Amino acid sequence: MKKTAKKMDWRTARSGNAGFACAAEAIPGSYGMVVMALAAITALFILMALTSSAYAVLDIKAEYLYDLEGLTEDSHFQSQGEIFSDPERNEIYVADTGNHCIRIFGKEGLELFQFGENGELGVPLDVAVTKSGDIYVLQGGFGGRNIDVFDYRGKRLSRLELKGLPEGDTCEPTDIALDSQDNLYISDQKHGCIVSFDSDGQYRFKIMPTMNDKDREEAVFGSLSVDKNNRVYLPVATLGTVYVFNNEGKHLMNFGIQGGGPGRLAFPVDVVVDKGGRYLVLDKQRHCIAVYDRDGNYLTEFGGMGPSKGWFYYPNSLEIDRYGRIYVSQMFGNKVQVLKLKEENR
Repeated sequence: MKKTAKKMDWRTARSGNAGFACAAEAIPGSYGMVVMALAAITALFILMALTSSAYAVLDIKAEYLYDLEGLTEDSHFQSQGEIFSDPERNEIYVADTGNHCIRIFGKEGLELFQFGENGELGVPLDVAVTKSGDIYVLQGGFGGRNIDVFDYRGKRLSRLELKGLPEGDTCEPTDIALDSQDNLYISDQKHGCIVSFDSDGQYRFKIMPTMNDKDREEAVFGSLSVDKNNRVYLPVATLGTVYVFNNEGKHLMNFGIQGGGPGRLAFPVDVVVDKGGRYLVLDKQRHCIAVYDRDGNYLTEFGGMGPSKGWFYYPNSLEIDRYGRIYVSQMFGNKVQVLKLKEENR
């Protein structure tokens, strides 16, 4: 008996699945459905490959250099908090929360000095350094959160008094950062805002990032940071996005899309800017660092979940120094890894 071939629709003929479609029509029953399903899966993988290739023009990898090391073999970190890079003196500061001290490291990763371990500090949460070298420490304890000022020897100079807040307003610090004029920025997760003060502690302004009431109530703030151009960055981990403001409080942009795969931010907790103006965002739940261009377009990412060198396990803090070295802190394993970016144009 002579079989008559069915005419192929032009859409099928022009698609990459024409062969699959013909095969499916030639195979009766469920076998045809299986072949069609395989065709759909193949097309999906092709689409994913094309999509990912758009982000693979710049191949960025991170080379592991070393871990920050204490003064002795027994001086390990304990639940360390934030990291701060002082470009003026080329030093790295780590708020060692569990050991109740601030630890200072040189450019080769060796510890130079620490203070607070003899009871001068409560629970250090964050640290920043002024142009003159004074050290601001945000600390918690039974008396609430305060910002104390220390000199370079670790001698306590004063407790910073925050003055001039609008009537009825309070400020409960979550994180701190300084700009190039030593203006202070305080993130306040409880009230869903950023509050700025001058170097004397006088109120300047308040920033209320745009979000609905429910998002503000449930918001988890990441680490507050200010770049060399005095742009202020606030990652909101629960929204999977980063807010960017200027040093007068004007909203400039948001970047980042919430999600659990490449090109998405699951739980961003910190952001730094490299010499090329790219944003490096630490994603705690995806155990990686995502890279964006200066317009907030996703480029690539590096890292991943694991115990090996150059891999992360729920990292919590990120910093970059004047040489482009990246510092990544994580409480699991109580370590701070130092990495260097290596990139190739494809």
